[in-house]
Amino acid sequence: MLELMKIELKKFNLIAHLIQLAIASVTLLALINLIAIGEAYPITTIELSLLCLLTFVIWQGVLIAKFIVSEFRDKTIQLLFTYPVDRKKLILSKLVIVNGIIYVSMLATLLFLHGTLTALNFMTILDYSASLQQLGVTALMFIAFLMVGMIALFAGMLKKSTIATIVTSVVLVLVFGGSMGEGSLMEAVPVVLVFGAIGALFTFLSIKDLGKKDLLV
Repeated sequence: MLELMKIELKKFNLIAHLIQLAIASVTLLALINLIAIGEAYPITTIELSLLCLLTFVIWQGVLIAKFIVSEFRDKTIQLLFTYPVDRKKLILSKLVIVNGIIYVSMLATLLFLHGTLTALNFMTILDYSASLQQLGVTALMFIAFLMVGMIALFAGMLKKSTIATIVTSVVLVLVFGGSMGEGSLMEAVPVVLVFGAIGALFTFLSIKDLGKKDLLV
């Protein structure tokens, strides 16, 4: 499994990803500043977390579409399936790489935003209400949301469609993002955990029959 992950990681352009991550982080920071201008109350860690989740659930869908679903759509995966490697382990290695990169990226962005806003708050440039406890909760919520995002894998694999994968990710964001404030489904931990379990189930359903049918599609 580790060897498969090393092989898959070599296909991933980390430099390009880091550049995109930097652009996304700066864009989110600018967006937060715009939101702060029109708010009468401080920007909170919860709002920070929600913005990160909204951004990276879609990014996760894009990577799943690019590195997994597109290989089935274009049938390039068939070449890999001719190797003496368990197909489920091959797909799992891809999923671990994608989700691992997304998780680390989310944490890095969250810490960057938190640190920058804390500094701006200290200089009285921006009103930011920080909560280290909420940051810890968010790190755990990120894991649950990675599983929620896996629903997009199931949708994409149904028709071998990258568009369906990304659209599903956007729909998930719209459903969970809600009003981006109090009452948002993203703040309801039990709901997120339930959907995370559903995402895990959909992941299982997406890969359980790989050895039986995908070469015939």
